[in-house]
Amino acid sequence: MVAPAGRSLPERIAHAAQALCERLGFAPQLAGVLGAGHQGLLDHLQGARVLDAAQVDPEFAFAHGVPLCAGELFGIKTVLTGPILPGWAGHDALAATLPLRVLRTAGVQVMVVTAGAASLDPALPPGSVAVLHDHLDTDRQNPLAGSHLAGDDDALGPRFLDQEEPYAPRLRALFASAARDLGTPCAEVTFAGIRGPALPTRAERRLLRAAGAQALGMSLVPEAIVARHAGCDVLAAVAITQYLPPDTAAPTAIADLLAAADLAVPRLQRLLAGFARRLAQAGAAPHV
Repeated sequence: MVAPAGRSLPERIAHAAQALCERLGFAPQLAGVLGAGHQGLLDHLQGARVLDAAQVDPEFAFAHGVPLCAGELFGIKTVLTGPILPGWAGHDALAATLPLRVLRTAGVQVMVVTAGAASLDPALPPGSVAVLHDHLDTDRQNPLAGSHLAGDDDALGPRFLDQEEPYAPRLRALFASAARDLGTPCAEVTFAGIRGPALPTRAERRLLRAAGAQALGMSLVPEAIVARHAGCDVLAAVAITQYLPPDTAAPTAIADLLAAADLAVPRLQRLLAGFARRLAQAGAAPHV
């Protein structure tokens, strides 16, 4: 299906959502936009099908080469994919986050986003896992800015988004329950979203820490904002791969990052699977 030229943005999104549902044969309820912990959920995906997202519809392209996996996760109709096109590589925020709106229009009610992250808090060491309860958005390219949301009909969501609870308390409680049952420590943190690709200086780290940030990364925040704006309940979790002290130099060592990822990612995978199982038991559809 190719959308006719001249369609409005809501019409283009609706067309892509229809194409997605037709290819899947169902309307998804849960979506995972996963920069970490992907394999752990794929292992539980029943009747898995792999699609090229860009071939579903031109509006529906994630990071280059990332496939779309669909099936049932503990009985929940689910779509799993990788990260969106990164802002640090120069991709436009509207185009990069458009697939999230397609997923919501296709039926997704719960959006899970994950990534690797750096810690600003010594209580959050490399190898640990954290779930977001709040964030600081330091990116100057907010995905809700622009004329595409300037209309009065709120077709894509409210013009001014209330972010009092950007991350659904119900979903965080289910994730915490999985962490307790697995015996895996999992802190709730305030996360700073930075544009990148440069890592923050010591002065910038001190500023972010003074503002309350405990971890930082170059993704998650745009995804969370757009998914919430579109009407999804959002859960965001991170695998901590390094600690960035506020007052001393901390050169990035690739070997150390990989070692920390080897600890954190399997933990995140187990937690995501436990969360999905509890979501299925609780009923995936109801919103907070």
